[in-house]
Amino acid sequence: DDADRPLGETFTAGSLEAVKNYTKAQNLAASGRYDESITFYEQAIAADGDFGRAYSGWALALFYLGREEEAAALWERALTEMDTMSERERLRTLGLYYIAIAGDYPKAVESYQALVEKFPADNTGHNNMAIAYYFMLDFRKAMESAGEGLKIYPSNKTVRQNYALFAMLAGEFEEGAKYAREVLEMDSGIWKAWQPIAMEKLASGDIAGAKDAYASMGKASSRGGPFANLGLADIALYTGDYAEAVELLEEGVKGDTVGGNLRLLGRKYLALAEAHLGLGDEVGAREALTQALDVQQGDGQLVPAALLYVELGDTAAAGEIANTLVQQLQPKSRSFGRVIQGAIAIKEERYADAVDSIRAGIA
Repeated sequence: DDADRPLGETFTAGSLEAVKNYTKAQNLAASGRYDESITFYEQAIAADGDFGRAYSGWALALFYLGREEEAAALWERALTEMDTMSERERLRTLGLYYIAIAGDYPKAVESYQALVEKFPADNTGHNNMAIAYYFMLDFRKAMESAGEGLKIYPSNKTVRQNYALFAMLAGEFEEGAKYAREVLEMDSGIWKAWQPIAMEKLASGDIAGAKDAYASMGKASSRGGPFANLGLADIALYTGDYAEAVELLEEGVKGDTVGGNLRLLGRKYLALAEAHLGLGDEVGAREALTQALDVQQGDGQLVPAALLYVELGDTAAAGEIANTLVQQLQPKSRSFGRVIQGAIAIKEERYADAVDSIRAGIA
């Protein structure tokens, strides 16, 4: 019964106790309850210290909670157990490793394509391939991959929720909202489902409706509250109400790591910098930028930070970030670096250099 096992998963474990706890952990994670899942991953490993999939599942839960350093350590342990895994488990584990640790999203897609070719009904392959495409910023392919997973598991809430999110990102706002509402009918506690609804409202100019959707997100779950705070602040930035955005975000960053979610905290500091800049408060903007980069320095932090530095006229700080990115192994990071160099060139009125840099970035 698919209700009793995570997305029809198969795995290898050394004890029934390990299997029992791993299944509980995976089902909680599949419902987005990553913080609750961790206890059961720990118990699964306590029962079987060589349970590779339990290590990778635990690592992925930490990754989604924004606790990336802890996740990396567990991934190293998971990889030492590759020889004990079946081919199906290895392909799944490698795909997750490429997404969560290596950041090599094309390789992740390759792993999942191999998985679904050999095991066509493996929803994990379709679902996680969609996530890899998401990180590649190919939202249309992410939506298509999630749609394939939805055909296999039409009653699975997480799969339907992911399809709604990727439809939203692909610009299919009505489609995303339709499926998000279906998710909420299945489980009103899935707070993420309010995001596509908020975006549908915002796209149609219904600001009040978008705010209501974020308010509902905050009420749906305690974990939804911090994300709802950021959503409301984003609306304030969108409407030019920078003072309200500052008020929301200053409240939102107070101890708001959401169980150590540094990505979310960093995003709030970046939004706070943008809000201060909108008010003409360059000192406040710089302070918030410094805090954002102290929290985390992945592409998701570095790119918007660099562009804000360009707006502040600090092309030296933006240039340092661009140079860091163009030296990375991943093509996406290098592309971002070139685009930032183009933005710097525009700011400095070096338009020919800007064209060359931006072309290099989008090639």
